[in-house]
Amino acid sequence: KQVIVGGHHELIVWDVATGKLVKRMRTRTERAYGLAFLKDGLLAVAGGRPGQEGDVRIYDITGDTPDGVSDPKVLVKHVFDTDDAVLCLAVNKDGTKLAAGGTDRLVRVWDVSKPSAPKLEQTIDNHADWVLGCCFTADGKFLLTAGRDKTAKVWDLTKKESVLTMPEHQAIVYGVASVGDGSKGFSVGADKQLRIWKTTAEA
Repeated sequence: KQVIVGGHHELIVWDVATGKLVKRMRTRTERAYGLAFLKDGLLAVAGGRPGQEGDVRIYDITGDTPDGVSDPKVLVKHVFDTDDAVLCLAVNKDGTKLAAGGTDRLVRVWDVSKPSAPKLEQTIDNHADWVLGCCFTADGKFLLTAGRDKTAKVWDLTKKESVLTMPEHQAIVYGVASVGDGSKGFSVGADKQLRIWKTTAEA
C-alpha cells in the first residue's frame, strides 16, 4: 500500500493508490542505499555518508513524529556503525535474519526475530572489495553476495564458510538473486550480462 524512497537525510513515504505524499521522516543517514522490511512492518535501512560513516537502523514508519534520528517511537534500533557506507541489505523469507554488506568488504548477519534487540550471528569476510549486493536463499541456509572484486559468491550460513565463487564476470558485480529452491543463482554486473549459474548440490 505504500512505497518508501530514500532521500537526502530522509525517508519519503508515498501512498500507492493515490500517489500522494504521506510523510517525510528525518534520518541520520545521508544516503540510503538499501531498504528492506522485517516482520511486523518495521523497516531496516542501510546507508551513510560516503567515505565518512555508515550504519544500519530499524524504523517504525508508522510513528507519529518525523524524527527518525532520536525519537524512540520511530527509531526502533540503531543496529551498528562503520567507517564508510553500507551498500546493501537482505532479509530472509520469514523476516528473522538481516544481512548487510558495504565498503568495508564485510557482510554481517543478525538475528532480528526481536528487532529491538538484534543479535550479531556472524561476520563474513569473503570479498576482496566492496560488497554491493546480497540475498538469502528461500530456505535461509545460504547467502549470495556480489562484489566490486568481480565475483559473486555463495556462503553457507550453517557451516560459516564459502561454498562457491563465480569469477566469470571480469567486471564489477552489482547484484545477485536466487530461485526459490536455491538450485540456481543469478548475477549481474558492469559487463552488461546477466549470468545464470548452478549452485553446489547442497545449496
